[in-house]
Amino acid sequence: QFFSKAYRVKSRADIENILPRPKYSGNQLFVLPQSADAERASRSAGILNDWGESQPADLNERLPLPYEVKRFDANHLEVEVNLTDRDAAWLYYADAWHPYWHATVNGEKTEIARAHIGYKAVPIKRGLNRVHFYFGHPAISVLYAWFGLQSLAWLIYFLRELFLLARGHARPIIKQGSGA
Repeated sequence: QFFSKAYRVKSRADIENILPRPKYSGNQLFVLPQSADAERASRSAGILNDWGESQPADLNERLPLPYEVKRFDANHLEVEVNLTDRDAAWLYYADAWHPYWHATVNGEKTEIARAHIGYKAVPIKRGLNRVHFYFGHPAISVLYAWFGLQSLAWLIYFLRELFLLARGHARPIIKQGSGA
C-alpha cells in the first residue's frame, strides 16, 4: 500500500488510541520515531508530520499506485513502483516488523519505519523505485553456514558408508569381543 504522508506519533500507546477510533478507516499511516537523519529526510520531503490530537482521523491519504512484485519469499520482498505525480510518498508493507529486517530503495540502504505498531514502511522518491526488504543478521548467516556444513558432512559420511556396503567392505558397527 502507498501513502502520500505519514504521521509520527510519540509512542505505541498513541497508535493504540488512534486505530480503534470510529472515524479511522485505515487510510492514514502512523509511524513510531526513527533516527534523527531519517526523520529529517522525510520531513524535508514533506511526507512526515507530527500527529496532533486535533488531527482528523478520517482523511484518505492512500495512493493508488501500480506496482510489481519482483521477488517474494520468506526473507525477501522486492517491489518496483513508479512514482510520477509527486516528489515522495511511503510504501507500507503489512508484514511483521523485526529489528533484523533491512531495506534498500534503489540500492541505497534505507531505515525502516515501524508503522501501525508492528509493520514496516519506507519512503520512496519520484521516479522508478525498486524497494528490497530483506531479513538477516550476520550471526544467523554464520549459523546457517555451520548447519549447512554439518549436513554436508553427514551426507558425505552416509554416501561413503553406503558405497562401502555396496562393495562388500562394510565395517561392523559393533565390534565382537574376544569372549569371556
